[in-house]
Amino acid sequence: MRITARRILVLLLTFVFLMGNATIVNGANEDEDTAITSTNVLDNDYIVDDGLRIQNGWWWTSNTIKVFYGNGITQNMKSKIMSALSNWNYVSIYGYTVQFTFIEVYSLSEAQLYFVFNNTLTTLGHATPTDIYGYEEGDSNCIRGQIAKCKVEFGTPGGAVYSYNNYAETGKYNFESVALHEIGHALGIAHCHTGCTSSCTANVMSSYFSTEQVRTTLQTYDKASLVSCYCISHPFS
Repeated sequence: MRITARRILVLLLTFVFLMGNATIVNGANEDEDTAITSTNVLDNDYIVDDGLRIQNGWWWTSNTIKVFYGNGITQNMKSKIMSALSNWNYVSIYGYTVQFTFIEVYSLSEAQLYFVFNNTLTTLGHATPTDIYGYEEGDSNCIRGQIAKCKVEFGTPGGAVYSYNNYAETGKYNFESVALHEIGHALGIAHCHTGCTSSCTANVMSSYFSTEQVRTTLQTYDKASLVSCYCISHPFS
């Protein structure tokens, strides 16, 4: 039997779906990657989603997204966010390609995707999309689907310290890794597992993250998730 690229992708997505808690199509954006020093970072986004990530996902209808860097984003942060965006702007796997164009704007009113630092945040990062009617995820009026805009927040819970280098530093969280993960959520990708085990910790979208980890290269799950959303489920208009 001839194995085509499309068949391989379908088989991969089917395999991940049948694993039970793994969900890779149109992921939700609640991100609870709490800063702790062990590798057991609690993933509780399934509590909010109630198991409906695939049916009620999020996606952009245009591959051109206006980006704004807001309050508390330092030059170091901005540099690493831009590097993370460049990782997501061209993704190709199994013969499918997704390409985004991220354009920096200089006022929040113009922005579709915007980044801020929030010193009260209890997690390393959190992505909150807004629907086309102006309701944020979490609001009872929010209708999941097309993303009108998305806020990505970064925090330093419990006195967490970031590294802005491309290598692991003792006691520090690699900021670019966190940014790459949160942008994945902002594009509509869920964690690779709810109740994730160590088997998927190489994936950028794993909910497990600790100090001394560097995850700045997209893996198969990360790429296949984006492709499944924008090449199969919701191609750009």
